[in-house]
Amino acid sequence: MKRLFILLTFCLWACAVQAGEISLSGLYTGSSNLFIQCNGAGIKENCITSIEVNSKKVAFPKSLAFEINLKTTVKVNEQVTVKIIYGAGCTPKIINPQIIKSQEEFGFVSVTASAEGLSWTAKGEKRYSQYIVQVFKGGSWSDEQAVACKGVGGNQTYTSKLTHSAGNNKYRVKYIESGGKTMLSSEAAFTAQSSEITFYPQRVTAKITFSQKVKFKITDTANKTLKEGDALTIDCSDLPMGVYTLEFAGKKEKFFKK
Repeated sequence: MKRLFILLTFCLWACAVQAGEISLSGLYTGSSNLFIQCNGAGIKENCITSIEVNSKKVAFPKSLAFEINLKTTVKVNEQVTVKIIYGAGCTPKIINPQIIKSQEEFGFVSVTASAEGLSWTAKGEKRYSQYIVQVFKGGSWSDEQAVACKGVGGNQTYTSKLTHSAGNNKYRVKYIESGGKTMLSSEAAFTAQSSEITFYPQRVTAKITFSQKVKFKITDTANKTLKEGDALTIDCSDLPMGVYTLEFAGKKEKFFKK
């Protein structure tokens, strides 16, 4: 009986300390700060125990009506989450929740390839997410560039400079949220009119020479990357004798190091 009494007393105390939680998430419009009002019979101060803005605790007064300063801590159209934890005795209320509008669902609006590179517009991106520009070469999609998201609301446009291979080029963009969720854009194509890039020799003693400067990568038979860069020639004098794969301009060619 005594143990039951102690457990009941602890439960009542715990319920009194933390009676509820209010959470508001979305994009900050920047129109004003967030105003809080607490109501309850005969109370003289609020029963709020903790307030967090984007997981960081903020100070607040014990008065029944006060404001949470967002204008100096959150940028306009930036994603924000406000969490208010309160105990028994009063009921907090957010007076102007409309200053934090709901986060729109992510989606690609457009993806376009041009002579300058790849451009895309997306909406609903979340903070700490990123984009990966991918190129189709050698029969599969390969990561080309990583671009950090701005993490703000509305349509956001990005441009990635690319060196196209001669002939047809296919690109797409992968969106990756911090939690691991991904989404792929539609494909964008561009046909480059420049002459085909070649290299020599295929039996290498000291170096490989391209017909023009190009991005390249050399891998061994275990697919381990040994050399990569953007150059007209590659010093291969330090490679052991054997067969290697040379990737450049969307191609995968074999060469033998003597």
